[in-house]
Amino acid sequence: MRYLVNVSGIVGPTHYYGGLALGNVASEAHQYEASYPRRAALQSLDRMLLLDQLGVRQLIIPPLALQKPFFSASAMWMANAATVSSSCDTSDGRVHLTPANLLANSHRQLECRPMTHVLKQVFEEETFFHIHHSINDPDEGAANHIVLGEHGSGENIHLAVYGGRQSKSAISSVYDNHGVSLNRVVLARQHPKAIKQGVFHNDVIAVGTAGVLLCHENAYVDQERIISSLSSIYNCQFGDFLKVITVTHDQLSIELAVQSYLFNSQLLYSAGTYILIAPSTVQQCESSKRLVTEWVTDSQCSINEVHYITLDQSMNNGGGPACLRLKLLLTEEEWESISSRFYFDNQKYEFLQSYINAHYPEILQGDELQELRFIEEMNGCIRGLYEWFGLRH
Repeated sequence: MRYLVNVSGIVGPTHYYGGLALGNVASEAHQYEASYPRRAALQSLDRMLLLDQLGVRQLIIPPLALQKPFFSASAMWMANAATVSSSCDTSDGRVHLTPANLLANSHRQLECRPMTHVLKQVFEEETFFHIHHSINDPDEGAANHIVLGEHGSGENIHLAVYGGRQSKSAISSVYDNHGVSLNRVVLARQHPKAIKQGVFHNDVIAVGTAGVLLCHENAYVDQERIISSLSSIYNCQFGDFLKVITVTHDQLSIELAVQSYLFNSQLLYSAGTYILIAPSTVQQCESSKRLVTEWVTDSQCSINEVHYITLDQSMNNGGGPACLRLKLLLTEEEWESISSRFYFDNQKYEFLQSYINAHYPEILQGDELQELRFIEEMNGCIRGLYEWFGLRH
């Protein structure tokens, strides 16, 4: 049996709105506004607490060391940290992780090396884990991969999406290096019209888990064929039908999907129940709110309940609930091979809440990142977290 495990990064103390991510509507809209790093970190921490209360196992890691010249805190979006393949899907029976190179944006390219350094310390037991080198072609990590079928036994089904920031060749290289059979992988090209409207990753236009896929009708090129292939492979693997919930343009335009971030919700599966963890912006958009209400109240729909969470600080930079975690499926033995110092629990929640309140700036203007004193102070803040976690900085 494998358990859902979320890896979350603590939001860094230099969370700010530089507007560095071209094509990211929220990032560009909030460029140069004042940010609130303390609030951003506490909001993400409360998201972890909710998941813990829902029974989701979690691993937490500190912010990456500050990377000149941008000093960005964008590594908080762990969905871009790596692409992960479960041990049931790989040729050598280990969990494989390939850190994403994030070549599309200069400020995010800087994350790859320090993120690899951290991942190697968290997943250090080579009997169970293999951390690869990043590949050469543009790769954005798990944000462009959906894993289905983890509620069953045996191998999973994979929807892998390219286009925009993600190259097709990178997907092929990752799966080849991980030893994943392409018979259970469906490749899809992100629709160019969606990309132009701010869908820079697949997790802005689709979400799925276990036996449910939720997507917009304009998510992919040749979408009918993509869904048909995915459903056929799923049926052959599990002897059951994949539930595909397709949102039409009339129900929710792509513009409103990007504005509300409905598809960047987390979709959880537990003991026959599907739970949607949605950003509060979904409630603020009448169309998306109506859709979620219909799903939860419709007995024929697979989504059983919804929890709304406030993540305005992350959302203003284009990162919702799904962006803030890296999804793993681990056996009990694999889980226990990871040091418990990375396990999320109430004690860590209380310590981190106290630490963030004591050391994170309440408000941050972008020009403060040019002050040597401020940078040294923030580096000291991060070093303190590394020491607490027992990580090499």
